[in-house]
Amino acid sequence: MRKPLCLLLSVALTGCNAFTKTKKFDNPVVGPPPKRVQNLLTEVPRENSTEVEPSGIVQAGGAVSDTGEVVFAGGSSEFADKPHRSGEIAALVNGVPIFMDDILEPVAYGLEMKRKQLATAPLSERERREVEAEFERFRREYVRGHIRPHIERQLLLAQIKATSKKEQLEGLTKHLDEQFKDRLKEIMRAEGVSTPTELETKLRKQNSSIEALKTASRNQMMAQYYVSQKSMPKLGFDRPEQLAYYQEHLDDYAIPGEVKWQQIFVRYADHGGKAGTRKLIEQLATQIQGGADFAALAKKHSKGPTAKKGGMWDWTTADSLADKNVEAVLFSLPVGQLSQPLENDTGMQLVRVLDRHDATRKPFEDVQTEIKDTLKKAAYQTAADALLHDLVDNADIRTMFDEKEETSNSEVVIPSRG
Repeated sequence: MRKPLCLLLSVALTGCNAFTKTKKFDNPVVGPPPKRVQNLLTEVPRENSTEVEPSGIVQAGGAVSDTGEVVFAGGSSEFADKPHRSGEIAALVNGVPIFMDDILEPVAYGLEMKRKQLATAPLSERERREVEAEFERFRREYVRGHIRPHIERQLLLAQIKATSKKEQLEGLTKHLDEQFKDRLKEIMRAEGVSTPTELETKLRKQNSSIEALKTASRNQMMAQYYVSQKSMPKLGFDRPEQLAYYQEHLDDYAIPGEVKWQQIFVRYADHGGKAGTRKLIEQLATQIQGGADFAALAKKHSKGPTAKKGGMWDWTTADSLADKNVEAVLFSLPVGQLSQPLENDTGMQLVRVLDRHDATRKPFEDVQTEIKDTLKKAAYQTAADALLHDLVDNADIRTMFDEKEETSNSEVVIPSRG
C-alpha cells in the first residue's frame, strides 16, 4: 500500500502537522506582534525593488561588503547576497519587499533535498500534483507562521537609517561585523570545517554564504540595538518597588521543607500476611530502640528501594512521596525518633528522621537584585511592545495573506505568533 503523501514529505516538513501549526516566537527584543496591517499584496516584480544603503544596512536586493561595494544583487534585507528561486514577495514594509525565500531560508535546503528525492519516486501524475500542492501549502503556512519577526525587523532597520547619522551607522556596522567574527568561528566548529573557504563551499551548497550570514546577523543585532536604546529603562525600581513585588510573589520564593530519613519496609507476601509482618516489624522496632543498628537491619530485612544502602534516603522534599501517610509522619516526627509501624496495601514499615529542614522562603535581601532585574525586563518589554505598535500603526504594510474574500476593506490581520 502506497504511503500517504504527507509521509513522503516528512523529512523536510516534519510531519503533517507542519501544515497547520505555526511556530510560537519568543523574541525578547522585538515585542509582541502588531494587531493589524493595511492593504493588499499579491506579488511585486523583484527587479524593481533593489535599494542598497552605504551604511551596510541592506534595505532590499543587495548585500554590502566592508568597503561598501555591492557584492550580489537579488536578495532582501536579511539574506541579501544569495540567489533565490523566485521573486515571490511575502510582504511590503513601507515599499521594501520581504521575500518568501528569505523567510523560508531555514527550511529551504531540506525542501530542496526532498524535492530531488521525490523527483525519482514512483508516483502517478495525480500524486505528483498532490505532492506539489503539499509543498506549496507548507511554504505558505511556514511563511505565515514566521513572517512577523521579519516585518518587525525591517521596521526597526528603517528607523535606524532615519534617525542615525552616517558615521554612527558606519561605526555600529564595523562593531557588529567584528562581533560576527567570533560567531563565524562557532559556525565553523558546528559545521565541522577549519577554514572560511571550506565553510563558504558548504554554505553555497545550501544556497547560502558567509556574507549572507553576516548580513543577517548584522541586521538582527542592529534591530536589537535600536530597541535597547529606545526601550531600556534608566531609572526606578528602587527598594519600595522591589519589596512590593516580593510581597506579591511570595510563592515564587518558597523553599519546600525537606527531610533525610531511613526506612525498613516489610511485605505481607513474604511473611504470611499482616499478622506475621506485624510481628517482625515490632521485633525490629524493639531491637532498634534497644540500640541495634538500623542500617544493618534494613539490609537484612527490608524490601524497600534503598534497602541495600541501609534504608537510607537522601534529602526528600515535601509533596514528593506517593505515600502521603509516610510523608506526613516524616514531616512531624521528631528528629532521631523511630516511628510506629506504618501500614499500606502491600506491607508495613518503620521510618526514622535523621535531619529535617522546615519549609521557608528566600529572604528579600537574597533576591533583591533578581527582583530589580525582573522589574527592568518587564518595563523594557512593555516599552518595546509600545515601540513596535507605534511603528506598525504608522507604516504601510502589505502582506500576501490579505485575502479578498476574508476582508471587506483594506485592513488585514498579520499572522499571529503562535
